[in-house]
Amino acid sequence: MRKICFLLLASLLVACDDGDIITEEFDFENTAINIREPLDPENSGRVIFFKNKTDTREALILSFDINDDFLTDDGSGAIELRGTNILEYRRFNVAPEDEYFRQLVPPVEPRVEEVFTATAGTINFTTTIIEDDRDGVPFELEINGDTDGDGVPNYLDLDDDGDNVPTADEVPDLNEDQTDFVEVTDTDGDNKLNYLDEDDDDDLVKTRQETLDGDINPANDLQDGVPNYLNEAVSEAASPRIEDDARIPHTFVRRYEITITIIDLVLSNGSEEFIFESFDFGTYAQENLLTIQFN
Repeated sequence: MRKICFLLLASLLVACDDGDIITEEFDFENTAINIREPLDPENSGRVIFFKNKTDTREALILSFDINDDFLTDDGSGAIELRGTNILEYRRFNVAPEDEYFRQLVPPVEPRVEEVFTATAGTINFTTTIIEDDRDGVPFELEINGDTDGDGVPNYLDLDDDGDNVPTADEVPDLNEDQTDFVEVTDTDGDNKLNYLDEDDDDDLVKTRQETLDGDINPANDLQDGVPNYLNEAVSEAASPRIEDDARIPHTFVRRYEITITIIDLVLSNGSEEFIFESFDFGTYAQENLLTIQFN
């Protein structure tokens, strides 16, 4: 059997057995990771990651079963490449579309011309979770805790002051490097920016109550083109009053970044072996839009 040893992926080739230096390499460093089905923290089962390098008609396919949520929890985990945990390298007669890898039973075409299968290796996963409400306020400036006391911290709350006007519609413009506000949007001059002020015009009627058309949106009640909640001269409140638990829908984005590294990887086709001390499979990123359910 001919052996090809790598200390690092596509970076260093050394001689094995017969002393010959092999010039073949698995270079997938700049090939994006895809997944057959998006990860769901509520579901377990078969996970398939793949890297489809269309210009050379090559692909890497990593498939394994999970029975818990370690991929979607902050932290690290590891599984061994054995049994139903499989890594394959495939070379095709023509480049496949990504849909090829999403089918449980692959089609006859394109035809697989060469296969290397992992016979050893440990897959290390490191998951980082980033959550954000995408309301236009940089995370570094979300320093006010839970302004409206609704149980949702400001960095996940798309209505920080609870006035039913989205923070994104009230937040001031940011500077070029997105680190600070370039202007102050404080209608009533009380040193509270509008997106943190429950009574924006200081007319003693809370912004969330300045809606007169039967909905809970203060922004569509206007006089002379100015919303009532920004007009101190208009102080009429909703009747009946808007209940405290009447809120606009609240969503936020949860981003998973999963870094995959395979240690002591051996790929074999029966007559040749590729050996990697450390194989950088790459980082997969996925964003889920979640809805907050208030009690």
